[in-house]
Amino acid sequence: MDLDYGLEKLNMSVYYLSGSESKSERLFNAVTYSLMSIKPEFELPELLREDFATLMAELTAVKTADDDERVLATINSFGEVELSKAIEKIINFYDSACCHCKPN
Repeated sequence: MDLDYGLEKLNMSVYYLSGSESKSERLFNAVTYSLMSIKPEFELPELLREDFATLMAELTAVKTADDDERVLATINSFGEVELSKAIEKIINFYDSACCHCKPN
């Protein structure tokens, strides 16, 4: 298991969320460049895997042929409140992961 890699990718997602682009662009970057790289069965603590699967399902809910298009279509379907909630969920998930990953 490589929890360090999973935590690094979660940290990068928060970094993307803190950028100066629009909320939808920041969210798209966080999901496509960080969260989609995580293999939860190997890179997240077991007790967080189900929550991660739920989060990713919410961020890829609109069905398309391509993963990036799926994320974009889902984000584009969000209103302002949903965008804010999705960003908040990622930050809260990162916080939970930090609490459950033991330091080396």
